[in-house]
Amino acid sequence: MISKALIFIKYRMSGKGTFRIFAKEDGVTYKVSAIHLLNDGSFKVDVPYCPYEKGAIVKFPVRYADVEEIHSDSFIKAAISSARPQLSIHASGFVQFSGKGIISGIDSITGEIKGLGLQSKPLNRPVWSGPTFSISCWGLKIGFKIAKDIDEKGIFYDKEMFKNGLPLEAIQCLNTLTIEGWVLPFSDLNPESKIFSSDAGEMILASMPLGKNIVVRPMRVIRLKSIPCIIGLLPSYRFTDFGSRYEFGFILSSPGEKSSANDGTWYVMHAICPDFGNGQYPSLNYVPEMKIQGGRI
Repeated sequence: MISKALIFIKYRMSGKGTFRIFAKEDGVTYKVSAIHLLNDGSFKVDVPYCPYEKGAIVKFPVRYADVEEIHSDSFIKAAISSARPQLSIHASGFVQFSGKGIISGIDSITGEIKGLGLQSKPLNRPVWSGPTFSISCWGLKIGFKIAKDIDEKGIFYDKEMFKNGLPLEAIQCLNTLTIEGWVLPFSDLNPESKIFSSDAGEMILASMPLGKNIVVRPMRVIRLKSIPCIIGLLPSYRFTDFGSRYEFGFILSSPGEKSSANDGTWYVMHAICPDFGNGQYPSLNYVPEMKIQGGRI
């Protein structure tokens, strides 16, 4: 049963530009995720506090206008990795899952993506049909590390986002913490002047698309380096099938790449722990070249 206590999301930035995310349930604070900022405006999203033995990385088409479930037969590419993947989002819009021991990057000869990746929009003109990324985690009590070095005077997000006036029966079904990250360039819609300081840190009342309408949402702010953009973080609790089937785990979700057919289809990627495919997909593990006499193997 999921906690019915307040949820606190805390962001702390180190001198290296790393924001760590924590969640508090039933009086215990857990380490959840980390966002690493790079000097050119790119960033990486990681879940280093959950045990990882093997997971699946998948790419598939979606139509945001339709409400439909995602099935494995819709995957256009899928792989497994025994190394924990990070979601790397480059300022250029190139997105990939990478990390130590994972095949990644772009082939210098063919120009093809080596592992699993896609070309989304540049961060100064981001996708608005959905968040730039999302982090979904479940089973914090069972699988995530307890945070013992938290400064309680730090920055907290202390809103009961997952209750939302729901009856107790509904609250007990909410098993997954999801944090959406929306990259917002400074514009007439969201100028830098909308950012304000609070006891919880920098916040913005961000104007966001909802269908054909614009809604205002309070978000915690992470300023990207080198480019006039921010990440707005929007946490919530929800029910997921993964959260009901597996004791603990996480899903990292990418932004979309618009189909060249211009038919409303987008391609997105998920990194999912644990490996729900039970090893049926090819490996994305990187194997270094071995030099032998007279050549390589």
